[in-house]
Amino acid sequence: FVSDMFLQFFLMYSESRKGTFVVWVDDHVQIVKHYMSGWFCIDLVTVLPFDSIAMMTMPETTVSESGKLRALKVLRGLRLIKLFRVVRIRRILTRWQSNIGYSGQNIALLKFTTVLFLAAHWMA
Repeated sequence: FVSDMFLQFFLMYSESRKGTFVVWVDDHVQIVKHYMSGWFCIDLVTVLPFDSIAMMTMPETTVSESGKLRALKVLRGLRLIKLFRVVRIRRILTRWQSNIGYSGQNIALLKFTTVLFLAAHWMA
């Protein structure tokens, strides 16, 4: 995920203009501004190792065992923010569809298969 964050500073993004056409922005300064104002904060939070940070910042002698467990539960709850990365799959699929030329049926089948595997994973 860290390498993905690094790549986002260099990948073009699309901008819809008036009418029906799309313009790909390739100016590096605009790409950085767009990423920093959009997905950067979410990506940064998803990369942070909350468990390791919690274990390093909580001294052994000052916090009781139940306090440690409670703090770890809160930090694990913060890790749910990582699920926001799943939202980005729509942008990736749109890019594939425009670049590679997948039909709408193939994209729908891929989405269905992904949701099916994700649901099976959560139920297991």
